[in-house]
Amino acid sequence: MKSLSFFEKAENLPKNELISAEVIKNFIAEKYEITFPFECVLIGEEGERGYNDHYLIKGENFRYVFRVYLNGKYYAPELENFQFELDLLEFVFSQGVPVSYPITQKQGGTMSVIQTNVGLRACALFSYAEGKPIEEDTDPTPTQCFELGKAIASFHLAADSFQSQHHRNHLNEDYLVKLPLRFIEANWSEEQKAELPELAMVDELLQHFVQLKKESNNYGIIHGDINTGNFHFTDDNQITLFDFDYCAYGWRSYDLVLAEELNEEVRKSLLDGYQSVRSLSVDELESISLLYHLREIWDWGDELAIDLVR
Repeated sequence: MKSLSFFEKAENLPKNELISAEVIKNFIAEKYEITFPFECVLIGEEGERGYNDHYLIKGENFRYVFRVYLNGKYYAPELENFQFELDLLEFVFSQGVPVSYPITQKQGGTMSVIQTNVGLRACALFSYAEGKPIEEDTDPTPTQCFELGKAIASFHLAADSFQSQHHRNHLNEDYLVKLPLRFIEANWSEEQKAELPELAMVDELLQHFVQLKKESNNYGIIHGDINTGNFHFTDDNQITLFDFDYCAYGWRSYDLVLAEELNEEVRKSLLDGYQSVRSLSVDELESISLLYHLREIWDWGDELAIDLVR
């Protein structure tokens, strides 16, 4: 990871211009075994950009999602960081984990770069996650949560065997707390800070965080951002996980913090589903609440950081 000063001067950060759908369409036709006619449409509401730029690629008998990564991310400052994610997804998909996986180009490889007016940006084409997301402000059903838990645990087990020469960050104190706090301090008013209760608990949270045990059976590669927008369910409850942009090395229980936002019935189903594949220790179960509160701090700091490079 870059030093904590990486984002201190916003004017030095690379900006990421939005590439037109027509440019993306021609790029895909050149790089992949996809022939015209097909549609290419920017995903997202007009005027809003996500944490990467995504385009729906749709033909008569196929659908894909094309991602153009944002440059200047504090957690993935180098192109090799994106290759780690793509290699990981290829591997776990080969092990039967239900994930959206990268598509190989005509000339081989899963990552390419596209030229923009402000430099090169990494990009990749992904299989389409069939189904649909959970409706906003709605809990998944107990059955869906059980399947989600199983999928997360299956990913964790498969990722134990994954090896890479490429670098990826760790969910350490800098990543989860120090960097987010810098972004929050620099951008929020005192009134805004008062609305995030975790800020008043930082010292206490950190005291517990540094006591977490890092062992081979509870720490490894994680998704890093399991929320209801990052998986789809079909009508018969087949799940596909996607958006591994925040994959990292961390505590496996971090991928279960969604449980803290669910009612008791579906929370139990999520944890039961997970433990039907991989057991959780008492320490892991107890750490979920702590990691949830740290995730709340990280989430707001991350949003502010990404705003700097959009």
